[in-house]
Amino acid sequence: MYKNNNKLLITLFIWMFLAGNGFIWAFIFCGVGTSELSGLDDPLPYRIVYLFLAAVNIGFIVMCGVKYASLLAVSQINSFFAADEDGYVPLADLSKALNVPEYKTLKYVNDNLRKGYLINFNYDASERAFLLSDKYKPTSSVRFYGEPENRPFIGVHCPGCAASLKIRSGTAGTCPYCGREIVAPEVEIKD
Repeated sequence: MYKNNNKLLITLFIWMFLAGNGFIWAFIFCGVGTSELSGLDDPLPYRIVYLFLAAVNIGFIVMCGVKYASLLAVSQINSFFAADEDGYVPLADLSKALNVPEYKTLKYVNDNLRKGYLINFNYDASERAFLLSDKYKPTSSVRFYGEPENRPFIGVHCPGCAASLKIRSGTAGTCPYCGREIVAPEVEIKD
């Protein structure tokens, strides 16, 4: 699982609520509100205000559609990662599957990783590939100490960009934001 379902559902609910609310108010301001102004001497300023408020609420509806499309792309990335067998997904392959240029794909994935919509993978800038934490088995070229399953995740800060990251104790990795190598200190597990 590479998407955070709880966060996605909460976000979708909030945006659906805003869009529904925007639809109701847009209907009121466009339809019902302007017909009641016909009895006034100069209804034009009131109509302009009503139409402006209707446009703002229609903006909420449009933003909901944009957010929904964005969340669908997160689900598409999750499906692509889940179908991968070796845990090593080149950026070019993901870009081709999404039909988006590589630089836009990388920016989109990093933004959603930072926001918490996407989880359980890292980006290796030197190899330009995503490493899926539950499937990827590193080769001998990667500095690695012991079996990763026996080591707890610890919080570290990247020495290059100060990003807050989680990495297994005593392992090496690459910062998904700046590409700098990170080595996590060894942590003893007390029984």
